[in-house]
Amino acid sequence: MPASSRSPLAGELLVASKGAEDLLRVQIDATGQVRVIEGIVRRQYGRLSAVAVGPDGTIYATTSNSPTWGSGNDALIRLAPAAQ
Repeated sequence: MPASSRSPLAGELLVASKGAEDLLRVQIDATGQVRVIEGIVRRQYGRLSAVAVGPDGTIYATTSNSPTWGSGNDALIRLAPAAQ
């Protein structure tokens, strides 16, 4: 999902990957080329299924681990932006 225009992540795309269990920060340049800026989360929480960004840049993600790890293993993850 694209970040809010007021967010520190404005103009970037966050991609949650169930299979790879990653949350990636991506930019698409003017020529349409995709550039991965960083892996925000890599195989730390299991299968990530949804991501949203708050106006202050806080990232919220949900997991979808029930089919793999059993019920009760899903979580809402809150990743606060680093202090500047």
